[in-house]
Amino acid sequence: MGHIQWFASMGREHHSAELERRAERELLATTERDLVISHYRTDAVSDYYLEHELDRPRPSIKHLYNDTQAQPFIENYLALVIKQVLLNQLDERIQSRYRFELEHMRTSERYFKRSVSILAALQMINANSSTVDLIVEQCLQTMPYHKYDLIDYVKYAVHAAKSMFD
Repeated sequence: MGHIQWFASMGREHHSAELERRAERELLATTERDLVISHYRTDAVSDYYLEHELDRPRPSIKHLYNDTQAQPFIENYLALVIKQVLLNQLDERIQSRYRFELEHMRTSERYFKRSVSILAALQMINANSSTVDLIVEQCLQTMPYHKYDLIDYVKYAVHAAKSMFD
């Protein structure tokens, strides 16, 4: 393998690993928040507790694919997941890129730390609603739910958010 091909494959592997990490983090974000809350309400969090909580299997919706009551709602649920991940990822990117500016814009400790960045992310989504609708539509068309699981839709949305932000 030539040097250029090797570097190109390394870039794909890095991009793929980054996408996988971001998607995993989206699915486990509640767990991370719960661990932080648990930590600050008690003196210490045991290694066993941390390992147990972070070792849980990924959330999945495959068990709903054959459920006749759930089937009519699966695509709507996935559309909501995609939009939520877009919002979360845009918020994360705004926080990352404009952290210093956002700290100076914070009006009060009473408000959620990410109020300004989440409002900016919502504004981006609302201002680009046709793009968001297209992202959701293309995702659901190219990835029929019976062939994919929740993590795959999260990865798609993470990648789409990166494209939207850049």
